[in-house]
Amino acid sequence: MMQVRVTKYLNLRTDVPEILPNNNPGFFVPNDTITIVDTVKGQDYKGNDVWYKVEGGGFVWSGAVDKQILSDALDWWHTAYNIVDVWNEFGTWGKGVKVAVIDSGVDLTNPFLDPKLIVAQNVDPTSTDLNDRTGHGTAVTSIICGNRVTNFGAAPQAEVHVIKAYKKSTMKPEELLAALRAVPSNIDIVNISQAFSFSASLEEELVKYFNEHRNKVFVCSAGNDGIHQEVNNLPASISSKCENVIAVAALNEQGAVSTNFSVRSKHLTLAVPGEGINYANRFDPSKMYDGVGTSFASPIVTGLLALAKAFLQDNNKDSQAKTVADILKQTVTRKPQEELLYGLGILNPVEFSKKIKSISRV
Repeated sequence: MMQVRVTKYLNLRTDVPEILPNNNPGFFVPNDTITIVDTVKGQDYKGNDVWYKVEGGGFVWSGAVDKQILSDALDWWHTAYNIVDVWNEFGTWGKGVKVAVIDSGVDLTNPFLDPKLIVAQNVDPTSTDLNDRTGHGTAVTSIICGNRVTNFGAAPQAEVHVIKAYKKSTMKPEELLAALRAVPSNIDIVNISQAFSFSASLEEELVKYFNEHRNKVFVCSAGNDGIHQEVNNLPASISSKCENVIAVAALNEQGAVSTNFSVRSKHLTLAVPGEGINYANRFDPSKMYDGVGTSFASPIVTGLLALAKAFLQDNNKDSQAKTVADILKQTVTRKPQEELLYGLGILNPVEFSKKIKSISRV
């Protein structure tokens, strides 16, 4: 849910998101605040077909409300990178799209998550243990899909399939490979907020898997080894060999790569906010915490891909993950001569959403 401010006289419509014919049981006036529970596609009015479902029932046209959400559930990157504008441009929060997260599990009782949007499984098919002992998977999941009340992720209504791959402090290479094999066939966006030191044998196995699953996109954190020397962690560094792998570096609030941890690598794809990122804490569910890391940058990319996929699905267009990932790369803000820090450039959600909308009209 979110609160928005009404900017002009606005009728409440019942039953369906249309102007007429429709019941009109009430209205709002400028400066009223209303609570929105969902974003839906409805009648195109004045070139805008985005409607809001109101708490308590009924629909209002989005063109008569302030696009700025009145909520402290938004993080700094929502504002700095115009994520709310992207939601409004697409008219979706990612509803109907499933993404996978390979991580340490997830705390389904955490109040900053909506358990109805999360499916969890253990990589061991004989185990029902989903407990997130490190808290890492819970944090990553919350950055993709929050509960829309006290926490907004990048795609607040996307469904997240969490695959618990490890139970100790770190993931082993064989656990990653087992988790990849467990990704459901109907999910084509996979978040891997993990980084392994280079190993020729692991690289060979990963390249083989990624090439066999070219219909899927793998969003991988580049690692937190710092920029003082070039580091090529796996699986992110495979981005140079497999186009369906996205290697993510981390930006600070000033829009520069976080030089104290984000890696220097010739294999980077793009740079994304990854410092001071709010996340749900497995060990203290009373409040959101903020943290740093390329692990927290990757789920923002995963969420944006889910938003674009949802929009294209809603408009009966090609919604393959590879299609939206290619456009994400094409629309970055370029950083010439700084590829070792930024890859192709800096994430540009507004240009990304415009390009996605333009192909939907073809």
